[in-house]
Parts: sequence; structure tokens; C-alpha cells
Amino acid sequence: ITPITNNAMNDMPFPRQEQQERCTRQGNPHNQNQSLWQENEKLRTLIKRKDTELSQSKQYSDELERSNHQHIRTVQALKREIQGMETSINSAKQYSRSIERTITSSCSKLLVEKHSQLKKRYQLTMETLREKDETITRQATQIKKDEKEIQVLLRALEIRVEDLG
Repeated sequence: ITPITNNAMNDMPFPRQEQQERCTRQGNPHNQNQSLWQENEKLRTLIKRKDTELSQSKQYSDELERSNHQHIRTVQALKREIQGMETSINSAKQYSRSIERTITSSCSKLLVEKHSQLKKRYQLTMETLREKDETITRQATQIKKDEKEIQVLLRALEIRVEDLG
């Protein structure tokens, strides 16, 4: 019987060590399954994160869309108000012209006073119209800026969705 030395023990393959070496050479299915499982878990985590981002992006997109619709309704209401003012101005102009014709035909004091009152009313209406027109112009400019920003954000969202998709 030969004595077993440290070198001899290291040279002797143990059954488990031999099995591990064989699995390493052949590609251990357990290691492959474990690495696939780990990769699968990483992908699931990534998908959950991307789903969360997509959900948040969709919510933000919906908010922007609601805001855009609100701005559109505001612009439409302002346009209707402008049309109403223009109609009242036109009728005031026509009435003023008819009064001027009446004044020129009969120069009574009553008609002159009425004419001056109407002229003042007309001037006040014109000033109110100018103020509202300035307000509408400012609001329309702001809405256009908001619409451009919304379009940029929607395009960025579309690109993000395509990247995620």
C-alpha cells in the first residue's frame, strides 16, 4: 500500500469534483437554467419599470390633451365674443350714421345731445373692444406657445413609446 500524500490527493479526482469538471466542460444545464432565470428576472424588472414609465407618460399625455382641448374651447369662446362685439360695433356705427343724417336734416338741440351721447357710447365701446382685442391677442399667443409645447411633448412621447414598444 502506498501512502497518500498531499500531491496524490490533489491528483485524485473525487466523484463530485469529476462531475463538476465534466459539467463545466459540457455546459451545465443547471448553470444555464439559473443564468436564464436570472436574465428572465432582470428582463421582467425592466419590463415593469418600462410599463410604469409608459403609464406615467400616457397620464401626462392625457393631461396635456385635456389642457389643449380647454385652450381650444377658450379660443373658440373668445372668437365668439369678438364676433359679438364686432356685430354690436357695426350696429352702433349704423345707428350713429342714421343719427348723423337726422342731425344734419334737423338741427334741434335734442338731436345734437343724443348724437353726443351716442358718440361717447360708441367711443367707450371701441375702447372696450380694443382692450378685449389686446387680451385675446395675448391669450392667443400664449395658446399658440402652449400648443407648440404640447406638440413637442407629444412627439417626444411618441418616440418614447416607440422605444419602449
